[in-house]
Amino acid sequence: GSKRLIIDNVGRDINIVVNELNVSGSGKISFAGNGKVHFYVQNKITLGGSGTINEGGNRALLRVYYFHNNPISFGGSVILNGNLLVKKATVNLAGSGNVTGALISGGPTLNLSGGTNDNVLIAIPQGNIHMSGSATVNGILVANSVSTTGNPTVNFDTFDSGILFPPPSYFDESGGSGGDGGDSGSGNQVVIGVLISTSPALEPMSKQVP
Repeated sequence: GSKRLIIDNVGRDINIVVNELNVSGSGKISFAGNGKVHFYVQNKITLGGSGTINEGGNRALLRVYYFHNNPISFGGSVILNGNLLVKKATVNLAGSGNVTGALISGGPTLNLSGGTNDNVLIAIPQGNIHMSGSATVNGILVANSVSTTGNPTVNFDTFDSGILFPPPSYFDESGGSGGDGGDSGSGNQVVIGVLISTSPALEPMSKQVP
């Protein structure tokens, strides 16, 4: 619907591990502070309608990591104002759906159809970027191959490397963890189990309250 989730990242970085990330309708996720927010999505990402994440905020604060092979599809006028790192899935950006930061994928295909992606770095080193319709990219493309149909446009431009996220070793789900996400362990790897707390959700009360 039109609900908004505000994440309290005032004075701290936040790690959020979820099975699914779903923003639809005119739903919004926004941040209250200036700490970095890392989403680790294990199974599915669904963004549609006019849903937004971090709209109008600092795109360098948001990093979304996606591990599954279920395709990611952005439709409507979705905005993910941040960085998206995809381990192995196909990514489809349709309509005016937009990732404003770096979109880096280890998957086979990234489809761009319609819409304008401004000031972005799109990198899929082992796969194909397919642009169709009136898709427009103002930024940098890195791919094993690029194919086009319709009347797409690429305007090569510089990219603010200051918003880039940690090295791809962050995607090793079996190693240690580290980097700038405040994770426990050693090296530059993420362990999902380390990020998930097993402590009680509620602290026991020290005394009875009438």
